[in-house]
Amino acid sequence: MTKSLFLLCLASPLCGLHLKSSLAYGLHPKATTLSNQHAENLPILIKLKPAAPFVRFAAKVDECNFGTGSFWQNYTRFHQKGRRTLSEGKAQPVLIWECGEHDWCEGTGDQLRGIISAFQHAIQTNRIFLIGSWNRFGFSVNKLLDNAQLNLSSIDNLPCDGKKTVDMVNGGNWKTASKWSESCVTMHSNESPQLIKENSDGENMYRPGCALSYLIKPSLELTNMKRNQMKDSMDAPYTALHLRFGDNAMKALWGGDICPENVCGRMSESEAVLHSAMKCALRLDSPAENLVVLTDSYKMKQVVANASWLEEHFGDKVISTSQDVDGTPTVPKHSQPGKGGNLQGFLDSWTDAAIIAGSNTAVHGPGGFGLWTAELGLVPHMVEYFPDGTCKKSQSGKLALTFQNKKKG
Repeated sequence: MTKSLFLLCLASPLCGLHLKSSLAYGLHPKATTLSNQHAENLPILIKLKPAAPFVRFAAKVDECNFGTGSFWQNYTRFHQKGRRTLSEGKAQPVLIWECGEHDWCEGTGDQLRGIISAFQHAIQTNRIFLIGSWNRFGFSVNKLLDNAQLNLSSIDNLPCDGKKTVDMVNGGNWKTASKWSESCVTMHSNESPQLIKENSDGENMYRPGCALSYLIKPSLELTNMKRNQMKDSMDAPYTALHLRFGDNAMKALWGGDICPENVCGRMSESEAVLHSAMKCALRLDSPAENLVVLTDSYKMKQVVANASWLEEHFGDKVISTSQDVDGTPTVPKHSQPGKGGNLQGFLDSWTDAAIIAGSNTAVHGPGGFGLWTAELGLVPHMVEYFPDGTCKKSQSGKLALTFQNKKKG
């Protein structure tokens, strides 16, 4: 009997080794396949059940209405005209979102929500939105993302009538934006966007992912990083499950101080939670027969690498997790400097993001990584997992986007 194949890629923010990226940055120069000595005891590495190509992005235009929506058309015309004026050396109101090596913008999910909120500030203050320096561990995130509907690239020798730098952390005061008199505002932000109720409808009501898809899209390099992880299964539909247990799960590995569980913990780091979340994801009404699970817990990865545990709980389903070059589970690392992170962990977190963004259904636990990376890909079905074992439709809310070119004077 043909076995159904179901993939677990446990590693947030470390989800496997990306051979191309690893070679490019001097990381893990060896091949990433399992050695023969581990082949009998460990699951199949990075392979989904073959399926016909599954086209998931066809609904983007209809869902976000990029082609005819009045907001997108109005702001695109404003942005294009503003860039032409700037290129002529004439100052225009500009908002530049940046995330430098030591800027306060936190992790990958936080940065994505920060981009959306900064874009909202640009709209509300009638500014041209740009993305400037975006770096971690000496690597430019701009290599992983391309411009989508707009040219967001920073402009050399930007003409300004005054400059201002703003740090907007979550919970910042939105009212201060209307008081900015400087033409050039640089924002470092991990702030959550302003959202309204999920069931709100209207011509200019959009899910947050529409703003991300309007601004950015995965580059060829990021697509190749995902391809190196998933091999020839890129087109097979799958469900992505992301479990964020909290910084303590990684601190135990690199010697960081363990902080109180109510501060750094997200969920109990236990087999019971892992098993419950996997069962939750498998119960969903989804066309995907495959499951990809990502987590920041090395302890939970070791559980999934245990062939006996897999057989006991999931029978004949073939389950796999990301493996290091010696066939052992990869060690999760933080994507942030100062939290035991490094370049490999940073690159792996973006591969995780691409895997979640490319799923048909995304299930996320506490934390923003799973939520905002699913929005990046406009994942059709989004579900939140709760530690009590329940799953509910994810309630991220909607953006109310309207724009008019308000000329001063």
